[in-house]
Order: sequence, then structure tokens, then C-alpha cells
Amino acid sequence: MLSDSNSDSNEEKFKPSHSILKRILKVLCKDYVGKTRLSQVANVHYTVLVEHLRWMESKRYVKFALNEDKIVVVLTESGREFADRFLTLVD
Repeated sequence: MLSDSNSDSNEEKFKPSHSILKRILKVLCKDYVGKTRLSQVANVHYTVLVEHLRWMESKRYVKFALNEDKIVVVLTESGREFADRFLTLVD
């Protein structure tokens, strides 16, 4: 989990970028992936990616899972529904 003790106040202030969300969601819709690889494939700076993942996790759109000794980012069912709606609107 990426949350910390100040996450509630940070989440209220954070406004995700639609263009960055679009790039992240397009990658995650295809498969689960590690954060570093997601940053590379989505072409998003790692620290910006982490901010967006924290927001997505707070909305329960993503979860973190262990796969072959690596932590990967996975879309939840509600995350897939959000991605379908969101990508339809912004594409």
C-alpha cells in the first residue's frame, strides 16, 4: 500500500492529470505491470506516477499484488469499469 499518515489531506488536494491517467490506464488494461515498467511504458516520471497510483488506490481502482517475487499494479474490477468509461470519454 502506498498510503501514509498524511494521505487523506494529500488525496483531497491532488487532482490527477487526464492525459497521464489515460496513459496509465491504457497500459494497465492490457496487463499487470511493476511500477518502474509502468512508468517507462506510460512515459510518466516515476514520482508523478506514484502520485497518480496513490489517488487510484484511494479510489480502489488499483491494488498491488505479488507476482513472481515482484510487486505489480493491477486494475481492480471497479478500476476496469472506470477505465472503460474514462477511456471512452477521452479518446
